[in-house]
This record gives sequence, C-alpha cells and structure tokens, in this order.
Amino acid sequence: MDDRWGAGWQFSGSSVVYAAGAGLGVLSAAGLIWRAYARQNSKSIEEWSRGKDTVAVPLLPLESTALLGQEQPITTVTFFSGDVQEAVEQVRSRLKLITVANPWLAGRIVRRPDHPNLQLLHPTAADIDGQLVDELLSIQPTGLHISPSLPYEQLLKACAPTQVPVGLRLVNRKYRIAKVTVVSCSGDPEKFGVLLSLSHIVADGFTYYRILNMLGGAPVESLIAERLMDFHPRMEAAVGKADWAYTFSPQMVLNCIAGVFLGRRARVYAHYVDPVKVGAAKAAAKSDAGVPFVSTNDIVTSAWSNVCGLRLAMMAINLRDRITGVTDRHAGNYESLLWMDEGVYGSPVSMREVLLAGPPYTAHTRPLPGFWEGLTRSQGQITNWASFSEPLALDNSTELFHLPVNLPPLSAVPFECCLIWRPCGEKLGVMVISKNYTRRDFLDAMPLLEDEIAPAVFDTT
Repeated sequence: MDDRWGAGWQFSGSSVVYAAGAGLGVLSAAGLIWRAYARQNSKSIEEWSRGKDTVAVPLLPLESTALLGQEQPITTVTFFSGDVQEAVEQVRSRLKLITVANPWLAGRIVRRPDHPNLQLLHPTAADIDGQLVDELLSIQPTGLHISPSLPYEQLLKACAPTQVPVGLRLVNRKYRIAKVTVVSCSGDPEKFGVLLSLSHIVADGFTYYRILNMLGGAPVESLIAERLMDFHPRMEAAVGKADWAYTFSPQMVLNCIAGVFLGRRARVYAHYVDPVKVGAAKAAAKSDAGVPFVSTNDIVTSAWSNVCGLRLAMMAINLRDRITGVTDRHAGNYESLLWMDEGVYGSPVSMREVLLAGPPYTAHTRPLPGFWEGLTRSQGQITNWASFSEPLALDNSTELFHLPVNLPPLSAVPFECCLIWRPCGEKLGVMVISKNYTRRDFLDAMPLLEDEIAPAVFDTT
C-alpha cells in the first residue's frame, strides 16, 4: 500500500484526502487507534523541548480528527539559480525572524488530558534561539538528489524525505510541525532548491503561503495561532450542512475508491496562462452579464470543468473575510469546499454570481447525487493557490520555478484534478492532473493556455 500511495497523498487545501481517507475505511477505527498511539508515545515533552515548549494552543475540532491526521503535509519546492551558501544564510536569518513572530511554527502536536482537542505546544518568542531554528532547517541533506529537470513523478519521490511526518505521526512525538530544506541541485551546483513543509493539521494553503511568502521576502507578520472554536458550525452554515456531509457520503467514498483502483493512471499537463486572453475573457464576460467582474479563477474553473464534463466540481474556498471574524491574520484550517454542478460552473458569470451572493452559498442547481448517481458519475477537484502566493526572492539569486511536491502518485489519483498557481514570478499557471483527457483536449477547449511549463519535468507524464 505504501508504494501505491507514496509520500504525497494530499492535494493541498482540497477534499481529496478527506474522501480518500474515508474511503479506506478508517474513519471510525482510526480515531481509537490514534488515541492509543498518542498515549503509547506520550513521552515527556520536556525531554524534547529543553523545557521551552510552554504555550498550549487547542486546535479546531476538525484539526483534531483522525481525518486530518491522515493527511500529508503541504510541501513545495522552489528552484533558484545562484549561490547556495549565500541563500542558506538568508533563509536561516529570515526563518528566525519568522519564527520569533510566529513561535507556533516551532511547535509540536500533543494530546493531553486537559483538553478534548489536539493541542499545538510551542515555545514563546523569547525562547526562539539559533539552536531551535536549526531544528527547523535542513541544509544539504545527504542522499537528496533533485533538479529542475527531474521528471515530475521522480521529483515527487525524491522530495519525500524533506516533508514533516504525516499528521498521525506527529502526535506526542519529537517532530516539529515545520521544516525548511535548502539543497544544491544534482549535477548543477549553480542551482538549488528551497523546500517548505508544513503540517496540514495546523495549516491550510492560505496559512502555508503566508509563511512561504515571508520566507521569500514578504514583510514578516505575526499570525494569530489561537483558534476560533465556533468556526465549524459557521462553516457548515456557509457552505451548507448537506453539502459538507456529502464529502463523507458513501457514494463519494466509493467513487474515490473506484477511481484509485479501477481507473487509469493520471497524466500531468502544466501550461502558463496567457494574460491577454484572460483579460479579453474577463471583458467579454462582464459585458454579457450584470456582475461587476469575473476572476481568472472563475474563467479557468469554468473552462476546466466543462472540458471534463463533471457531474460535480469541488472547488476549495478560503473562508477568511467571508465568515465574520475570520481574517487573513488567522493561522489554521479556515477553508471548506463548494460542490458545483454544470448549472453553476457552466459559465464564469454563474460562478461569480454564487460567490457574490453568499454565504450561505448555493453552488448547484440540481440536488446532490443520490447513491447510484454519485457512485458512477464523474467528479473533479480544483484548487487555486495563485491568490495566496507572491514571487519568491533571494538576494543575488533568480527564481526558476515553483512546484507542489505533495501530490499523490499518478497511479493513485482518484479523479480529475486542477491546480491554479504561480510557477514563476507573476506568471500564472494551470496544472491539470487527468485520468481521461489528453493535453490536446485541454488546449483545444481552453485557449487561454499557452506555453508548456518546464517541459523536461512534465513531458514524461
């Protein structure tokens, strides 16, 4: 099983793991196993932390479930050309500043009898010293061989050792929730990679990129680690209780299982987005309807969903500033998803109307599928990282490109997936992970796509 699922079974910020984890039949048993596992490994935190992990932050109920405990961390690699030694010193210096401002990054996940939820146990800002920062930083690790020309599936496997352990393995263990790696590229010492891995138990995609952006030169800010404990019922009210429950429904679970074990091996296509064509599409959509604007996300999501002919498209949604009191300063998992049918994703305007009207959001024009329809009809998932990320900058180095490295093995992708992200600088890119469609299918139906991103990486898929 480990060989099939590999070290990347998570598509950041999405429902893929929610569904697949449920599909593997661990939803009930894993909770009991997790608690027993945590008790078995409840060694004294003092032994690991030198007595400095003194601040306890109870996590959200969802963050405390075995469901999120099965997820792999969010991990990306950014390749640069330049002097790796100079980059190491910059990264170390920035990491200390970031961790002083956000000492929860140096925390550990614990389960203790004084609270029903998992807790993030971390030092105070005053206790962040060079030794602790070095615990979060891995420099030129032995045996790590990566390069910007390594075929993508090989890159996923090569980057596995740079990730923090899966959530379950963090509980009451010595591992911290974050890890930064800097390593020279194999065969080319003038290039290097910077990787950030952050446990999904404590961070969604938005939180991840707030930290990565700071590491890449954005102003260092303190995020609020204390959780809003009333978030879950308000999240359900925003996206619809029945819609949220559908994520864990038998038909959804079995559809995922069938996709993994009976479907085709996925292929990955990655292309830049033509800004001129996107601008024209935005202007055309705005002139045809009464919405003030449509976004790039609306245009790409609509086009991709139509190509795939999905019964339902799952779109991850960041609920910061959409739910009262949840702001862009809150660290944690403050996201959910919208289930959209063709009546909504069919046009960018329909999608924008839904987003402007909510919450509560009504993202489908037909009832959610029953058991047999949900079991057999196609579904897909799309995530947008582009709105979170900023260009990464290191002095005297040039960014080459930026990629996620926490996708599942291509043999274990359950359904059609799409990622919108910034592969380099201000450029937008679309990564399609498809089981059923060719590159030409997407290029013909999505004229806003232009040059292929990193052909040496993706052509082999």
